[in-house]
Amino acid sequence: MENKKHFKLYKSGKKWIVATITTIAISTGVVFSGNVLADTQQPQSIGQVQKINNPTNDQTYDHQDKGNYGYLDQANFNDDQLQVTGWQATNQSLDEQNRFVIAYDSTTNKELGRSKVINNVTRPDVAKVHNVYNAANSGYNSNIKLNTKNMQDENDSIQVVSRYSNTQTGEGQHTDWWSQPIAIDKSNYGSLDQFQVQNGQLSVAGWHATNGSINRDHHFLILFDQTAGHEISRQEVKKVARPDVVRVYPNIMNADNSGFKAVFNVANLDPNHQYQILSRYSNAANGEGSYVTEWFAPRRIAPVNRVNEGWLDSFNISEPGQLTVAGWHASDLSNVASNRFIIIFDRTANRQVASMKINGIARPDVAKAYPHVLNAENAGFNVTFNLNSLQPGHQYSVVSRYSADPNGNGNDGQHIDFWSSPVNLNQTASYVDQVKMTDQGLHVQGWMASDNSLIQQNPYLIVLFDGKEITRQKLSLIARPDVSQVYPMMYGSAESGFSTDIKLSTDQLNKLVNGNLQILLRFSAATDGNPYLNQGVTDQFSGNYSTNMGNANVSLDGNNINVKGWHEAIGENSRPYQYLIVVGLDGHEFYRVKLDNTNSNLNSSNTSWLNNNKSSFAATLPVSAAMNHRGIKVIHRYTDDANGNGNYLDFWSQQIDINDGFQSLNGGTVYYDPVNGQLATGWRTINGNRYYFSDGYECQPDPDDLWVYNDQLHGRMYTGINWVDGHCYNFGNDGIARALPQNDGWSWPFPQSGEGWHYQGQKFGYTSNIRKNGYHDGLDFGTQDHPGSAVHAVHGGRVLDVNTVRDNNGQTMWWFTTIWDGRFLYVYQEAFSNRNKIIVKPNDIIYAGQVIGYRDKDHLHLGINTSPNYGVDLKNSFVPSWSDSSKVTGHGEWIDPEWAIRNRI
Repeated sequence: MENKKHFKLYKSGKKWIVATITTIAISTGVVFSGNVLADTQQPQSIGQVQKINNPTNDQTYDHQDKGNYGYLDQANFNDDQLQVTGWQATNQSLDEQNRFVIAYDSTTNKELGRSKVINNVTRPDVAKVHNVYNAANSGYNSNIKLNTKNMQDENDSIQVVSRYSNTQTGEGQHTDWWSQPIAIDKSNYGSLDQFQVQNGQLSVAGWHATNGSINRDHHFLILFDQTAGHEISRQEVKKVARPDVVRVYPNIMNADNSGFKAVFNVANLDPNHQYQILSRYSNAANGEGSYVTEWFAPRRIAPVNRVNEGWLDSFNISEPGQLTVAGWHASDLSNVASNRFIIIFDRTANRQVASMKINGIARPDVAKAYPHVLNAENAGFNVTFNLNSLQPGHQYSVVSRYSADPNGNGNDGQHIDFWSSPVNLNQTASYVDQVKMTDQGLHVQGWMASDNSLIQQNPYLIVLFDGKEITRQKLSLIARPDVSQVYPMMYGSAESGFSTDIKLSTDQLNKLVNGNLQILLRFSAATDGNPYLNQGVTDQFSGNYSTNMGNANVSLDGNNINVKGWHEAIGENSRPYQYLIVVGLDGHEFYRVKLDNTNSNLNSSNTSWLNNNKSSFAATLPVSAAMNHRGIKVIHRYTDDANGNGNYLDFWSQQIDINDGFQSLNGGTVYYDPVNGQLATGWRTINGNRYYFSDGYECQPDPDDLWVYNDQLHGRMYTGINWVDGHCYNFGNDGIARALPQNDGWSWPFPQSGEGWHYQGQKFGYTSNIRKNGYHDGLDFGTQDHPGSAVHAVHGGRVLDVNTVRDNNGQTMWWFTTIWDGRFLYVYQEAFSNRNKIIVKPNDIIYAGQVIGYRDKDHLHLGINTSPNYGVDLKNSFVPSWSDSSKVTGHGEWIDPEWAIRNRI
């Protein structure tokens, strides 16, 4: 038997093409296998033969053609239906007018369903090829409802049977055309449309279309931990219509109901892991047995790079027994761990104090700063705890937690925390707003707060005088909202105020005379306010409140002193007499003036806490000659003695200067000591600055370079560069001493030779050379041992004189110059034959190493003496020292130049 041929029409552009197809035919969604033969016998007959009568067709056709021709153009599965199109043409149909299409499972040998063809489809293309009965109307387009229970699975071989039958049921006498087996699409198609964590639940949705669902009626979704490699949970899901899927996959039986959705709990999921959703069709109620599974790509329930930021805006314990915390916490895990908790944690005791489950509040500022964090918009919190268990001295943190566990403090599930910086409960503060004496006693108003009041709950006000207790009063604290605004993190600051009157007895008032009153604010654990071994106190002290106070404006007006002021004191009422007393800074009294009601007990506008409005006084006092150049003070005195002595209370004015301090005199500046009125001499420290004042003596070159007193110079302030006590200072124009240590150096008179060497007779002191007393008062530098002509100053100072020494006949022996540094007199002599060899002049400032002249004689004699009186020094050249009480210095002593220069004394 040869292979039968049939023809297929398809369109190419606008033309229909007829193609001869042999053996294999392919249409959308269907694959046929094997040969299609019209006269092929099937392994099993379908139903019983039954003849039906059909009307006679008088068309012209080949009555002798015994063939059975057909073709399945297309077969599509659509849920539980098989949509088929094709044709069957045979002369047998003349007597078999009932048409059916049948789906047959060749694997189970069971019919899956049949559909009666009511309306034939015209097929002129078939009529052109096969001249048999009714070929022009041999087409069909039918839907066959499938009974998939007659199938085994998606691997079954399904064939389509086109039948002409003589019965209405499709049985009886019939002619069948069998298609090749339909190869069912065994692929898995699916998409995970949603994988989203919100409010602690993982919501998943998507679709899974597969012919593998045939006879696998249990659809499961499985949550799989891809990182850990094990299943987390599974649940059976209901079908969800997906008309969009069936449009794309019409050949998949369950496509139109392939959708799914489910919710998984994420309480125990690790945000660092990746998870997969498995869609499974199974024939077992537990999802095992025979199954087909679609593994969707791994997903994360949280970003890899996560944000976890927060801030504690306030930690408010101002209301006793309450703690209010506010801030924000933004985290990318807030959708995974959707339960929010605020925890108060005692870091010192390492334990939780309290916790509360909360809802977030709007924080648009946080959302603006962290726009990509999931919950930033509602990251805020504001929670109030009723707490009496906080401990002073402990550190506390506010822990904001997102947890997958809704119970307790959320600690038993996946959670992420924000810990605030530690808050130390170690604050203490107070302020006394007002202290005032009234008719009711001592009125005190203010506030006191301390974290220690958590356990020291007895507030006391204690009145002290010069550090000793006078009386105490237990307080009932009142509202101070202003304090709580400034100190919200201090316990009890909202209830920290007090305003009380303290009665003082006469005996207590007498103890407050002439001293300092102070308010001690105490929190005590003991009810009596005293400290005991195991019950401490927290003390805060006010400033001092003088019980003898006042103010006096004292001004100098020519030869008068104007005094105006006020004076208040506890105890003034028992001292009826008032005096003004003028005293020097050394306490010496110049005079006193008794006051009466014309110049005392005047109305006062002061706001002293003593609250006496009749405390003012005013007077004009004369300046006596003894007060000139001195600083004075004026005392206002309350006393019980008519002469101004006895028991008294004094208030001292500020100092007023009467032509003292710095003054101009004799063309210079002097300083009158405010204490004794005397001109200052020598070194003085004034207002933190050092000054030097002349003693009035100066060098008088003729005769004999003696120092004589010049009244015009007495007390004159040094200015400019000067040498004092062997050191160089720049006193500038203001007289303030500024040390110039760089000018205090030493040099050898002939630096190129340094110390060099000396003959025995050149050295200082007693030598073997023939001299008066055998004593040499200096050190000689000869031209052989110390060559050169330039003579350098061995130390700085001021030039006192440039002069000559003559012999008994009045002939010049040599010229000399003397330099004084305030400590030593440096004598350069016997080296210069005339004045021109000395290049300095009197009053020049000289520095160490400076050339002062040029030697043209055989040696330089250098002498150093402690006295600036060169005339007397010269007369005592042959003795180590001299003494003369008539001279300014009183004595002089020669020192060894070699020793002095070498040791840089």
